[in-house]
Amino acid sequence: MIKMTHAKPNELKTLTLLLKNFYPIHNIFKKPGKEIEKYTKGLEGTWVLAKDMKKKGKIIGCCFVGKKGSLWRIKHLAVEDAYLHHGVEESILAYAEQTLIKKGKVEIHISENEKLDVEFYENAGYDITDRVPGYHRKDEVCFFLQKTITSLEKP
Repeated sequence: MIKMTHAKPNELKTLTLLLKNFYPIHNIFKKPGKEIEKYTKGLEGTWVLAKDMKKKGKIIGCCFVGKKGSLWRIKHLAVEDAYLHHGVEESILAYAEQTLIKKGKVEIHISENEKLDVEFYENAGYDITDRVPGYHRKDEVCFFLQKTITSLEKP
């Protein structure tokens, strides 16, 4: 059973290895563990965690949700390889949208060589709004995607 939660401050240290493994060429996640931990703690917003309750609540995925002005941002969606493409990434994204954001415009920046590609986000209802060469890394295109989330109606 997979459980979605908000990260507690003491859980952020455990994200370091997950993020390093999922984003091996990411500028931030190539740094030493202490610097990554400082980065994760310094972001203004909330980390969403996916935990495998059959494995004593082991953290198997995460993403960051923050707000910049009126625009919500989802960053660093990562899932352990053993759980990737088994619905965990979709659950993390849905939890972030429905529990934290609820209503508003969301933006995601995704480089072309990431494990979760543009198609994943397009299938989740995001539209490409821009393509920016060299935004994250030289010789790589970064896609800006957006989606408007409307408040969920209860039955």
